[in-house]
Amino acid sequence: MIPEENGLLGAGNTAGGQGAQFRAENTGENGGGSSGVKGLHLSENWAARGQPAGAAARSAAAQPADPAALPCRNSNNCPNRAPGKAYKLRRVVEYLRGSVGQAQRVTDHVADENAANEGLDRDGRLWRKIDETGTWEKILGGVTSAEAKRAFALRSNVEAFFEHYGRDVCGFLTFSPEKGGPAASDPKELAKRFHDARKHALRWVRSYFRVLEPRADGSAHHHLGVATTFSLEPDKFDWISLAVAQDQAPRRGRPPGPQFYEMRRRYSESAPERLRACWVELREVCRRYGLGRSELLPLRKGPGAVAHYVGAYLKGGLCYRQDEWKGSRRVEYDRVESPLWKRAASAFGWVSPGARAWRQRVSELAAAVLVAPDDFAGLKRLFGRRWAYLWRPVIMCEPERRWREMLHWVATEHGGDVARKPMLCAGSEVLAWWHSLSEFKETGALFAGREGFDWNAFVGGRTNGLEMRL
Repeated sequence: MIPEENGLLGAGNTAGGQGAQFRAENTGENGGGSSGVKGLHLSENWAARGQPAGAAARSAAAQPADPAALPCRNSNNCPNRAPGKAYKLRRVVEYLRGSVGQAQRVTDHVADENAANEGLDRDGRLWRKIDETGTWEKILGGVTSAEAKRAFALRSNVEAFFEHYGRDVCGFLTFSPEKGGPAASDPKELAKRFHDARKHALRWVRSYFRVLEPRADGSAHHHLGVATTFSLEPDKFDWISLAVAQDQAPRRGRPPGPQFYEMRRRYSESAPERLRACWVELREVCRRYGLGRSELLPLRKGPGAVAHYVGAYLKGGLCYRQDEWKGSRRVEYDRVESPLWKRAASAFGWVSPGARAWRQRVSELAAAVLVAPDDFAGLKRLFGRRWAYLWRPVIMCEPERRWREMLHWVATEHGGDVARKPMLCAGSEVLAWWHSLSEFKETGALFAGREGFDWNAFVGGRTNGLEMRL
C-alpha cells in the first residue's frame, strides 16, 4: 500500500503536521478525551481514531460493582451458577473490515426495522430467532477467527486422541436426550449427569472428548469419542447390516422396514461380547440418569477422517445459539488423561500475511515503549489488560505514514526506539526506507530514498518492478 499521497514529498515528511497532534501524560490513568489506552493520551482527532465511540464508558460500565457476587470461576458447566445473560444482538453494529493498515470502519444495520426477531452480533453477522425458547439461527455471515481456531484445535485433538489410544479401543458414543427434558434444554445439566454416570458406572470409559451439537428445535445432541479398556474389533463389525438397519429403523411414527430386525441381529452378532455388554449397561445408565437414547459404535475409518467428521458437527452447531446456553462448553476434554494426548488449544495465532502484519506492528509498538516484543505482560502493565482491544483500531486502520508518526512520538515519550524499516524495494534492493527514531530527530523527515532515486516517477505511478513493504 502506498502511504497518503498528500505530503509524500516536501514539508509533509517533517515532524510537524499530523505528528504534532499527539500529546501525552504518562500517569497510568485514562483521562477525558484520551485514547482509552492506559498511560497514553491523544488529541481529540486521534482519540476518535483510537477506539470506537463510547468504548471507555462501556468498559467502565461492564465492571461489576461487587466482586463477591461473581459466580465460581470454574462454573461453565455448573447447573447452580448465576443465570446467564442473553446474547447481545444489535440493530446497528460497527466493526473493522480489511487488512492491517488498510482496514475501515463498517456500519451495518438490520434491513427490516420492524423485525424484532433479528439482530446483528459484533462481527456483523445476521441472526434470526426461530422460536420463543431463545434459539437463534445464523442467516448471514461466516465463522469468526475464534470459532475457526476452536474447530482447528478440535480436529487436531481428535486426531491425536485416536492416534494415542489406537483405533481398536476407540469408539463413538452419542447421547440424544428426550426433547423437553432438562438434559435436552440445558447442556450443563447433561454434563453433570454424564459425570455422575461415569463416576458410578461406565468404568470401561478410559478417556473421552465431548462435542455439543445444538439443534434447530432448541435441544442438545452430544457426540463423544471414548477410549475403552477393551478392543471393539472394528474390522469384524458388520457395517453393511448396520447401514441397512439404520435406514429401516422406526422413527417419527414410521414403522420398521421389512429387513430391520434381521439386519439388527446380524450387526449385533458381529460385535464383540464386551461391546454388547456395554450396550446393555448404557440402556440402564441412560434410563437411570436421564441421558436419553445412546449409541456406541467402533471406528469405521482412520483418525484423519474421524477428525474431519467430528469437526463438521462443531461447525454445523455454530449456526445455532440458545440464550440459556451462553457460557456452556461446546467442546470438553477429559481432565484426567487429556494431558497425555491433547495437542492444541484455541489460544494461538494463524500463520498468515494478516497475522504477520499484526505481530509486526505489535512488536514495533513494544519497542517504542521499551518492552520486549514477546512481553505481553509488559504491554498489559503499561496499557491495561485490554490493551489489544483498545489498540486494535489504531493498528488496523492507520496507514503506515501515520503509524510511523505515532511510533516516533510514543518512543520519545517512553524512552523507546523505532527501527529503520524498508519502504520501497526492487527485489532484494532497498530503494527507500522509513527513518529510525534517531534519523527522524536528526532530519525531521519520516522517510528517505537512495541517492538518485526518481521520486517523481514513483509518485507518477511508474513503479514497474517495485514493491512497497509496509
